[in-house]
Amino acid sequence: MSNILHKGDVGTSFTYYCRDGEDIVDISSATVTKNLKFVRPNGTKITRAAYFGDGDGGVDAGSGTAGILAYDFVDGDLSQDGEWGVQGQITFDATTKPRSFTEKRFHVHEKL
Repeated sequence: MSNILHKGDVGTSFTYYCRDGEDIVDISSATVTKNLKFVRPNGTKITRAAYFGDGDGGVDAGSGTAGILAYDFVDGDLSQDGEWGVQGQITFDATTKPRSFTEKRFHVHEKL
């Protein structure tokens, strides 16, 4: 999914691959919303606006054809260490319902 994450990290890029089973989903036509929904270890949830990722974990936006959503963490996002959940959600246009993808798990490490 992404880099090794630590509690309190800021500016670290997170990438999420939108898949239908094993197949990458072309999300390039998502024009309404591109979100990543995170669940912290204590169960609290945060939703963050994502951008089309380029697969390199950088801030250069991709086209969406690779099915990658990305987000750069800001101060306060990674407030807890432990096991987190994330789910991608996109809305292609104003006439369609949001599409959610499989929830993935990742670990946020305590700072040394």
